[in-house]
Amino acid sequence: MKPQTTLFAWALLGCVVAAQQIKTADELALNLQRNFEQNGYDVSVRANHQHELILTSDSFQDAETREAAVSGLTKDPKTLCNLGIWYIKVGYSKGMLSSDVMKTVSLGCSAAKAARIEETKSLREEIASAANDPDGSGRVHAHAVGTTLVVESPYFFDDPTNGAAFAKAMAQKLMEDSQKLCSAAISQLQTKGSKRVIRTTPVICR
Repeated sequence: MKPQTTLFAWALLGCVVAAQQIKTADELALNLQRNFEQNGYDVSVRANHQHELILTSDSFQDAETREAAVSGLTKDPKTLCNLGIWYIKVGYSKGMLSSDVMKTVSLGCSAAKAARIEETKSLREEIASAANDPDGSGRVHAHAVGTTLVVESPYFFDDPTNGAAFAKAMAQKLMEDSQKLCSAAISQLQTKGSKRVIRTTPVICR
């Protein structure tokens, strides 16, 4: 690591450690701003209502310095999560007519996950409604339970010979548009017969 980047990381780390005594995201942003200024760095720091802590500086045009900032800020995610910070954004401005170049990192806060699950509830209900009784025969029913899309069909899945194959085919059909499932925060598909779960398929989101 470059000497300048090392000094930058130490300046950042000192303030992150002190964050355990800080009460709000705005206070953390102000302390970070002051700490950078005292160490001779021109870094703009702010927190917003989207639960983001945003650091902007020409210094972040250097990839190593940018990564050092991200690494330093994510060392204690629990403290930042408790301040209502869910995401870290580090980057630089290309000018007034251009978008900022930003690296965004999620801290994996439980509150962020809960908020996303609540925000996407209607999307899961739409997907379940589309999968529910698709041919009008009453043989297949679907509904969402939390982040699980449940498809029930005693007619198909209780079949002693082909039930498992039917369940696999249903899961594969629904997984054809996995991005849509991911956008709705669906974490798994579950096919059920009259008495038991036949198959549980995780939804892999990238």
